[in-house]
Amino acid sequence: MIMQTIQPSLMRDAYDTTGVPKPPPPKPR
Repeated sequence: MIMQTIQPSLMRDAYDTTGVPKPPPPKPR
């Protein structure tokens, strides 16, 4: 995906929104 190339952080958020079977890694905040 393009997002993955641009910013992995955004990809993680996208995963959480799309409900991908694979849980996104813990994002430091």
